Amino acid sequence: MEKTKFIIDAVDGSETIAMAGERGTFCFVGKHLKSWKFNQFGPATDETEVEVLPVSQDGSFTVKFSAIISNPGIASITQAQAANFFRKYGWKIKRGNVVMAIIRNKGKFYVLVAGRAEYNDFYDGTAVECFPLSYFSGIMENHSIIIPKEE
Repeated sequence: MEKTKFIIDAVDGSETIAMAGERGTFCFVGKHLKSWKFNQFGPATDETEVEVLPVSQDGSFTVKFSAIISNPGIASITQAQAANFFRKYGWKIKRGNVVMAIIRNKGKFYVLVAGRAEYNDFYDGTAVECFPLSYFSGIMENHSIIIPKEE
């Protein structure tokens, strides 16, 4: 996704990524979301403006991403917010691109990774998986990250 701003609707916090998958927001929900028990509801949140920042070759993204990794709470969104974002904007992810979000679940931070899945007639839509932030080894070209806009 190219750098742009989006609005996540106000949410009541009662939706998890797994629930969003069951409701059709995602065509595939990875096994790690189930094994790490992404079933915890989050707080209600107000309408939130977010940016989707692409990886840049000039290093500015790396600097910002490093700051996020050292203090992930500043850039995390809830599961309900992630579900709302991908329900509204998941169709904008182009094949070969990946959009990430930092999610807090049971007091730990994870990187939610979403991409366009097209596999014959079996998958067609946004597929999602997650990894603990501590496992995350890096970013590649065509990766973007959702970051709440600083006030």
